[in-house]
Amino acid sequence: MLVLFGTALQAGTLKVSFLDDQTAVRTTSDLLLANGCRPEAVSALKSAIARHDLSPPGFDRTKFPERVEGFYSFSSVSNLTEALPHRLCDSVHAFDLNCFDAVILLTKDLIQVKPQPDAIMGPLLPAFTWTNNIVYRDVRATARDAFAVSCPSWYVEKTKDIMRPIPDETRICLATAFSCWHALPRSSSGESTGATLLRVLRCDWARQGLRFPTNIQVVLCHEMPPHATEALTSHAGLLFHGRDCYSYIEKAGGSGPFVRLDFNDMVDLRRWLAFEVNGGPNAMPDDLFFVTFNDERIERLEIRQK
Repeated sequence: MLVLFGTALQAGTLKVSFLDDQTAVRTTSDLLLANGCRPEAVSALKSAIARHDLSPPGFDRTKFPERVEGFYSFSSVSNLTEALPHRLCDSVHAFDLNCFDAVILLTKDLIQVKPQPDAIMGPLLPAFTWTNNIVYRDVRATARDAFAVSCPSWYVEKTKDIMRPIPDETRICLATAFSCWHALPRSSSGESTGATLLRVLRCDWARQGLRFPTNIQVVLCHEMPPHATEALTSHAGLLFHGRDCYSYIEKAGGSGPFVRLDFNDMVDLRRWLAFEVNGGPNAMPDDLFFVTFNDERIERLEIRQK
């Protein structure tokens, strides 16, 4: 069981760091190592953080309180999101490591997948972003072909040094399992939408031989129109359970910062994720948003319309 590093977290408060402070990076590295993340993966993450911090952060922090040991303290998620000018993934910053690769890197040897990038496993529905920033889908038969759709060659080349601890075949198959669309049945047999989506996700992940970690949770966000036959997995992060609190670590898209959020109540994480996933180019006012924790449970994200 992890020990939460850094300053104490009082009940009802939350703390956020963008890991642009050496104390926060050090304590976060300790947290990751204490939870079984491999030293080479943590070292690679630190290199990715350092590279990201070479450029300005891309978002305004003038409404933030004073930073203590690399963390900002807020009384609520609402206060945190109101202090931000926009979603972190919309930051004006050079595109670097994305959220899925950050999760793949930190779960080295902790998550399993069938490393068969050239096996016929289709139809696979890889997600890709067009020049209008809308996320579309394609159809491919193998994980390698799907990976080429979701991860263009320039991105693979830019991130290959950071992702070196992960075998190429493993990265290809995990990225294909995460960054994709999922086809939904037209009839849910009386299930709720969330239950149907979780059933579909479990079937797709089982087909790819995906087995989640046991000591940490992979957090995946999914969005879909209310009567759609497809759902998009749009975001990923990692959740760590402490004795009395939680830590959540994510990369906020390709352009956003690395984020660590410490909190007492899981409601805070759901509210943070609702803020992060809502408002993208694909989003419509009546879209549904869900979050899964490994393959164990699914929860609805309540979106507050502006």
